Amino acid sequence: MKIELSRVRLSLRYREVMFPLDLDEVFDGIQTVGYAVTLDNESIPSRSDARIDVTGPIGKKGEATFDINMDRAIFGVSTPEPRLTIEEFQSVEGSLNSLLDMSNSVWFYEAILNGGIKTKEATAEILEGFGARLQIFEQLGEIWGEPVTNFGLRLSPPGRIANQEEFFDVKIVPNLRRGDEFGLDAVYRSAEKTKCLRFVERFEDHVSKTIELMGGA
Repeated sequence: MKIELSRVRLSLRYREVMFPLDLDEVFDGIQTVGYAVTLDNESIPSRSDARIDVTGPIGKKGEATFDINMDRAIFGVSTPEPRLTIEEFQSVEGSLNSLLDMSNSVWFYEAILNGGIKTKEATAEILEGFGARLQIFEQLGEIWGEPVTNFGLRLSPPGRIANQEEFFDVKIVPNLRRGDEFGLDAVYRSAEKTKCLRFVERFEDHVSKTIELMGGA
């Protein structure tokens, strides 16, 4: 199999009571670690408005993009590679925390990963074999009057809901345009930065082992 990631994003959300931030200070923080501000002059609020609301990408450094949501107290860094994203995120976080003294104000960290998985076998064959190992699909087929199987795999922690700070959601779903490829989307959220970084570091290995467990290669 071949795992290809198109986007790996790491972000953090501050406790909103600590906001608003001064946008000029954010600019200083990202420029200190090599980012170029990508907002044009017309898009940059006046100093009197700089604490109100800016949302979206505002900085660029090679393959890395820095984005911010001032209203929700979030900033993030995206690249196509897990290791590069981790390096750039930690660099930006350190710079902003040193300037803004916000290190004790983090609510949670979040990782978002998007991409695809190319497999040697057809995804339909993998899912059919995987579903055949689960008795519940035989019972579901009896209910619906037709043979059924699972259309992909979705994983999340038991007993938790999506708006909690400790949560993850991993989706592996067939690509409808390619019979030998799964779409891959994941969100991981935690108040502990080390857990979030570890999820990103080990993500491709976990995906590979999951596909193998499902019967693919």
